[in-house]
Amino acid sequence: MLVLVLEPLLAKPLRIELDTRTLLPVATTFRTADGEQRQTFIEWSWYEGVRVSSRSSLDLAGLVSLQTTLSSVSRVAHRPREFFRPRGNPSGTTLPDDIRFGAPVIEAPLIEDSLHLTIQGFIADAEGDEVSVTLLVDTGAGANFVDAGVARRLGLEGIGEVPTLGVGGRAESSFVRVSALRIGEVRLLEQNWMASDFSTIRSWFSNPPAAVLGYDFLSRTVLEVDYAGRTLRIHEPGGFVPPEDAISLPLRMDANIPSIEVLIEGHPGWVHVDTGSNGSLDLTQPFVAAFSMLEGRVTEPVSGLRGVGGTAQSRRGKVDRLEFGGLVLEQVTTGFNESETGIFSRDDIAGIIGAELLSRFRCYFDYPGHTLWLIER
Repeated sequence: MLVLVLEPLLAKPLRIELDTRTLLPVATTFRTADGEQRQTFIEWSWYEGVRVSSRSSLDLAGLVSLQTTLSSVSRVAHRPREFFRPRGNPSGTTLPDDIRFGAPVIEAPLIEDSLHLTIQGFIADAEGDEVSVTLLVDTGAGANFVDAGVARRLGLEGIGEVPTLGVGGRAESSFVRVSALRIGEVRLLEQNWMASDFSTIRSWFSNPPAAVLGYDFLSRTVLEVDYAGRTLRIHEPGGFVPPEDAISLPLRMDANIPSIEVLIEGHPGWVHVDTGSNGSLDLTQPFVAAFSMLEGRVTEPVSGLRGVGGTAQSRRGKVDRLEFGGLVLEQVTTGFNESETGIFSRDDIAGIIGAELLSRFRCYFDYPGHTLWLIER
């Protein structure tokens, strides 16, 4: 149990008890003129990538105890989209002070003969010297990560312990301070990254990545993924103009991961758009169960999907129809997940669209503008 005591100026202290495994609040306690009030959080649920307390109890000075259960959650109709934005305005004309562009567009060739977006870059070690590393650019990463072993070799000291949710379940990470990352003429400066064990993903690559660039990099750029040309282009957001023939899809950031709304055989849902997944479409276990997706469908078991936290069990088949942005894709290869742990156990998303499907397009991930632009190949 981790206990935080906050003492606001001219106010009574607030005691917060956290579960050290999940970092979710267990209880809060504070004093009023009528005595001590303690709220205990019994259950937590996911809602659009955010944890909310679904069941709790409130003890009022030992005299009254109230039990509360969350029956529904609704989004405020006029909630500002800026709640999900990185700092800076939608056009990107104002950038955070931790990124520097030396050119409007920086090209980075892909170095793996696969769908993974691996490029060459440099990370500063503890002495400030640049070290050449392989980087994986991954829209499915809600933060920037560095391999824990690489962090040790660079002399980057890990601080604390934080749970992260991946494909197979939870894994433990720590914070490290990265003073500088460079890709060509773009530099990312003085950020806190997560140090994690990359052992479950190394076998995917001929050049295993030392770091994964996720939201804390992508939210400051517009990322162009040219699968056909085997090239990434990193655009300064302020100068980015989307191609005239591109299809635009609104992005919703779900725990710092871009999501789009789709119809899967007529069933609506939100899916993560994850360049780090080599699959086409993978559905969550609750979505598969809710719509009886396996009944009468020809599928076959596949080896588990590996990722952060371990392995997720799945069956492979096809969905007749996938729709988004006015596009209709038919007979889409799909994973029907059976795992009740990890990201595929979530009941507030339908699944993940991965690189096999994305490679049909040239993709522009415009995080500052909250838009995914697609050009069919």
